[in-house]
Amino acid sequence: MTRVLAASTVLPPHRYTQQEITADLLSGLPSGSHRDLVRRLHAAAGVESRLALPLDRHRDLVVLLAW
Repeated sequence: MTRVLAASTVLPPHRYTQQEITADLLSGLPSGSHRDLVRRLHAAAGVESRLALPLDRHRDLVVLLAW
Protein backbone atom coordinates (compact mmCIF):
# COMPACT_ATOMS: atom_id res chain seq x y z
CA MET A 1 0.00 0.00 0.00
CA THR A 2 1.33 3.43 -0.95
CA ARG A 3 1.33 6.19 1.66
CA VAL A 4 2.19 9.87 1.64
CA LEU A 5 4.68 10.43 4.44
CA ALA A 6 5.13 14.18 4.01
CA ALA A 7 4.17 17.07 1.80
CA SER A 8 5.77 20.42 1.20
CA THR A 9 5.88 23.17 -1.36
CA VAL A 10 8.88 23.78 -3.49
CA LEU A 11 9.13 26.99 -5.44
CA PRO A 12 11.65 27.86 -8.13
CA PRO A 13 14.36 30.28 -6.98
CA HIS A 14 13.32 33.04 -9.39
CA ARG A 15 10.34 35.06 -8.20
CA TYR A 16 9.77 38.60 -9.46
CA THR A 17 7.01 41.16 -9.20
CA GLN A 18 5.14 41.95 -12.37
CA GLN A 19 6.63 45.46 -12.22
CA GLU A 20 10.18 44.05 -12.14
CA ILE A 21 9.52 41.87 -15.17
CA THR A 22 7.85 44.73 -17.05
CA ALA A 23 10.73 47.11 -16.33
CA ASP A 24 13.30 44.55 -17.41
CA LEU A 25 11.48 43.73 -20.65
CA LEU A 26 11.06 47.41 -21.48
CA SER A 27 14.76 48.05 -20.90
CA GLY A 28 15.58 45.60 -23.69
CA LEU A 29 13.05 46.77 -26.26
CA PRO A 30 14.40 48.84 -29.13
CA SER A 31 13.15 52.40 -29.54
CA GLY A 32 10.01 52.69 -31.58
CA SER A 33 8.61 49.43 -30.19
CA HIS A 34 5.24 49.15 -28.52
CA ARG A 35 6.28 50.05 -24.96
CA ASP A 36 2.86 51.41 -24.00
CA LEU A 37 1.22 48.23 -25.22
CA VAL A 38 3.60 46.09 -23.13
CA ARG A 39 2.87 48.24 -20.05
CA ARG A 40 -0.89 47.95 -20.55
CA LEU A 41 -0.79 44.21 -21.15
CA HIS A 42 1.33 43.59 -18.07
CA ALA A 43 -0.88 45.84 -15.91
CA ALA A 44 -4.06 44.19 -17.20
CA ALA A 45 -2.77 40.71 -16.34
CA GLY A 46 -3.62 41.31 -12.69
CA VAL A 47 -0.55 39.38 -11.58
CA GLU A 48 1.42 40.49 -8.52
CA SER A 49 4.41 38.20 -8.89
CA ARG A 50 5.63 35.42 -11.12
CA LEU A 51 7.78 32.38 -10.73
CA ALA A 52 9.90 32.72 -13.79
CA LEU A 53 13.18 32.44 -15.58
CA PRO A 54 16.06 34.57 -14.30
CA LEU A 55 15.57 38.17 -15.46
CA ASP A 56 18.56 38.02 -17.81
CA ARG A 57 16.85 35.12 -19.64
CA HIS A 58 13.76 37.28 -20.17
CA ARG A 59 15.91 39.71 -22.15
CA ASP A 60 16.58 36.89 -24.62
CA LEU A 61 12.83 36.67 -25.19
CA VAL A 62 12.60 40.39 -26.05
CA VAL A 63 13.94 39.61 -29.49
CA LEU A 64 10.72 37.72 -30.15
CA LEU A 65 8.67 40.78 -29.18
CA ALA A 66 10.66 43.28 -31.25
CA TRP A 67 9.27 42.26 -34.63
